[in-house]
Order: sequence, then C-alpha cells, then structure tokens
Amino acid sequence: MRIRDDKKRENIISSAMRIINEYGFADISMNKIASEAGVSPATIYIYFLDKEDLIKNIFISVKSDLEKFLFSKVDFNSKLEVTVKELWKNFFDFCTEQKDKFIFLEQFIHSPSANKTKHGKLNFFNDTFTKLINNGKKSGILKNLPDDIILVFALSPIIQLAKSHISGEINLTSKNFQLAFQSAWDAISL
Repeated sequence: MRIRDDKKRENIISSAMRIINEYGFADISMNKIASEAGVSPATIYIYFLDKEDLIKNIFISVKSDLEKFLFSKVDFNSKLEVTVKELWKNFFDFCTEQKDKFIFLEQFIHSPSANKTKHGKLNFFNDTFTKLINNGKKSGILKNLPDDIILVFALSPIIQLAKSHISGEINLTSKNFQLAFQSAWDAISL
C-alpha cells in the first residue's frame, strides 16, 4: 500500500481546479489531471474514489478556505449591519485575491455536481450564516423571509460585483461598494 502525501494530494486538487477553470467540468478527465499534476492516473485513485469524489473534495477544500477567510476577520459582537458589511468586504477580497478558487466555486455551484452527488448532498452554507440570519430575524433587524431568500439578496450582489470587477467591467470604488452594500442591506433589513 502506498503512503499518502498531503503535498501530492494538494497538487492534484490544485491541478484539477486549474483544468476545470480552463475547460469546464465536461472536458475534465483523470488523465488530464494526472498530466497537469505530474503524476500517474493511478496515483489520483490513491487519494480519491473517482472523478466525482475529487470534484467534491475540491469543493469542500475551497469552501473551507472561503469560510476561514470570511469569518476570521469578522467581529460577531458588532451590530449585525457592520458584521454583514465585513462579510461582504471579506468575500470581495477572497474573490479578487483567490480568483482560481472563486472561479471554481462559481462553476461548481452552477453544475449538476452541486445539487447531489452519489457521495451525498453538499451543503453550501455553514451554520454561521443560519445563526446570523436567525438572530437578525429574532432581533427584528432582518425581514422575516426564508433564509435562502435572505442569502440570495445578501450575497448575490457582491458575487456579481466581484465577477464584474475581476473581468474589468467595473472598478468597484469604495463609494460604489458602500452604495451597493446599502442597497443589499436595505433589501434584507427592516
């Protein structure tokens, strides 16, 4: 039995993410990933059951990185509006500083793999978002809408702004960031 090497596993994950970002999910193969990673296809199967398992693990890894990035710089004792604004800023920074991971997430979320895999349902949002929303509703700060609707109104604008900023369509100035945030906040708050 071959010993697993964490660096090799991470290399496989980052190589697969690069290929997915460049060619999409349809054109990904274990041979392409192996070639990009500089390993044999058999080596990939030491770390992952199959292509679907590899993609699921990339998602889990990137989602974990995103959550650490989002929540590590947030003061949850602040007013909810300040906390949400910090999350917005952190999300924008993640998207612009770690473009490959953001591009992968965008592709994954809009793929069939996002809804259900043979390895189980994947969860996009952790309990921190749910707790923030529920506390905001209980405090009378947020509108009494379903959680997923609040998440769409809270997060979709910053996702679109980040994509437009990355592509060069817009330059998100501090003033425009504030205006966009206020519009999103107004959509979810009382």
